[in-house]
Amino acid sequence: MVDWTDTRVRQTRWAFGRRLHQLQIGRGLAAAALAETAGISPAQLEAIKAANPDVFDPGLGTLIRLALALGVDLSDLGAPPV
Repeated sequence: MVDWTDTRVRQTRWAFGRRLHQLQIGRGLAAAALAETAGISPAQLEAIKAANPDVFDPGLGTLIRLALALGVDLSDLGAPPV
């Protein structure tokens, strides 16, 4: 079980959300288009980008679909935000 109050966990989730947003914007994708391609709702995508585990905590399958929708390797989603 993950301790969502742990500072390192919160920072990692925040950095992941920022990186996801940067990749989305950098590819000129609307949030709704990215969400649809990845098979999630726009609200779920926004929850991931906002690092809100109370709304949506994505599994590995979702992360892979997001990477594919963005045309990047899964490891690229974990790169530090610029």
